[in-house]
Amino acid sequence: MQWDLICDRAHLGATSQAMFLVGMLVGSLLSGIMSDAFGRRLCMLISCFIMIVCSAASSFADCLSLFALLRFGVGFSVTGLMLTQYVYVLELVGPTKRTAAGKVTDFFWVIGACATCLLGYLIRDWRILLLVRSLPAVVFFFFWKVFPETARWLVAKGNLVDAQVILEKCADGRAVDSRSLQTLLQDIYEEQQRQEKTTRRYTPLDMIKTPKLRRRTIIVCFNWFVVSIIYFGFVLYITSLSGDVYINFLLMSIIDVFNTPISWFLLQKIGRRLTHCSIMLTGGLICVLVLVVPKEYTSVVTGIAIMGKFCDTAAFSTIYLYTSELYPTVIRNTAMGTASMFARIGGIIAPYIVMLAQLPSVSITLPIVIFGVCSLAAGVMSLWLPETLRTTMQQTIEETEMTPEDYGIPCCGCLGAWRTEDVIVNNDEEHETKM
Repeated sequence: MQWDLICDRAHLGATSQAMFLVGMLVGSLLSGIMSDAFGRRLCMLISCFIMIVCSAASSFADCLSLFALLRFGVGFSVTGLMLTQYVYVLELVGPTKRTAAGKVTDFFWVIGACATCLLGYLIRDWRILLLVRSLPAVVFFFFWKVFPETARWLVAKGNLVDAQVILEKCADGRAVDSRSLQTLLQDIYEEQQRQEKTTRRYTPLDMIKTPKLRRRTIIVCFNWFVVSIIYFGFVLYITSLSGDVYINFLLMSIIDVFNTPISWFLLQKIGRRLTHCSIMLTGGLICVLVLVVPKEYTSVVTGIAIMGKFCDTAAFSTIYLYTSELYPTVIRNTAMGTASMFARIGGIIAPYIVMLAQLPSVSITLPIVIFGVCSLAAGVMSLWLPETLRTTMQQTIEETEMTPEDYGIPCCGCLGAWRTEDVIVNNDEEHETKM
């Protein structure tokens, strides 16, 4: 062992890993505020730079304290890049393309997980492994000019000229009436200003100041908390399962390829609300089934763990998309950051839940049961969130509070509430078409 992190020093290893998750927690909150205040593009560039520097430097760390500090920096930057790029992608497309954009992003997440497993198997020296994994992010800076700021954020901040330039560039040669576009952007901004009354910077407290957002925030944050506990819990639980640890991790990663098309189909057909609820309930029931499995059937327990991880990964992708659609533009990234902060709290708690399986007279399946109960509770709570399929994303908090909520089932023709307010829908559809 590099720093003798065994026996009475084992807790130091756990602490260094916890520092990574603490960094993710801090990054979840600060990166969201920075992105909403200074732009998605700038936040992505800064986060990517910090991630490369800290990750590469950690491979040369000569003491555990320095290594832990650098891992904090990696966790901080990874969360900032991860959350901001997701919001960035969704703000570039219209309501009919948001599901596709979100699921394509998830697919590359699966590729990255499988690549990590392969690299871990081939490169057993952790220093070399960290250095190799730091290099791919450098490619991002060679294409920084390709990524413009989102027009939604520019309009929200009053930068109408820059927003118009970007939208005309996105037209890709198609005829665009510049004067009409300029008038539309001006109307959107003026309407936003009338609703907001004063221009100000937003904080996570704005997520709980109004009734609708307060209810959404409580439910969303709890779901992020639970999804993260289960996700990181199963990743750490791999070492307690029967079989080869690399094969188990690869199976847990590669099976996620199938949840992308499945969840994509469900999100489009039955909407965000029922899809997320169904995934959480299914994953919870699968985990609870471990109670009826005899102890000697260790392979069955491994299979249940893999399927539980499969459902939880699908839930992670749906909650990302769902959360971004539940909050208005002015606090969207702040909401994503705050929700992710609760996820990091769950990630920090996860190792202690997994550790319960090591206690004497405690069943090795106890962590899976805890994961299942939490998943069932989060799934039931998500029913109190409104449907957002094919709805326009609001710009302001006031607009969110005034817009009627829908709890119907899209495939049954029950998306009614959003269709009945002609003035709101007509204005929003016109704005969405241009944005």
